[in-house]
Amino acid sequence: MDMQENRRRQLRLWLQGRTAPAKEKSYFSQLLNGASFGERAARRLERDYGMGEGFLDRPPTPQSSYDDNPKTMARRPGGSTGHGGWPFVRVTKEDFDALPDSVKEDIEDNVELLVRKYVVAKRARTKRAS
Repeated sequence: MDMQENRRRQLRLWLQGRTAPAKEKSYFSQLLNGASFGERAARRLERDYGMGEGFLDRPPTPQSSYDDNPKTMARRPGGSTGHGGWPFVRVTKEDFDALPDSVKEDIEDNVELLVRKYVVAKRARTKRAS
């Protein structure tokens, strides 16, 4: 797989569970559908969207493997995406455990906010439907 195709794959991976930023929807679509995806574009997206330095150039790993349709990403038995009860695919428990406690707390705060946001939105949709 060449680097541009790898960047497209990594961008699809990053987009799982999120939507493309409104101001970049067209640009993301162009990149995903074959437009030139060079070094400068990759570094800007990583920087602007907090992907982490070099994220778009990382080779696929067995933990992050998925087919080209993010909606049909392979799940592990029981609907879990992680390993042995660990909820994440791209972050191992060992890597998480190696983080300082303050960083773990920040991550937990962010996950909690996202879960609450999702639950509130789901309740609102359910309420409208009934």
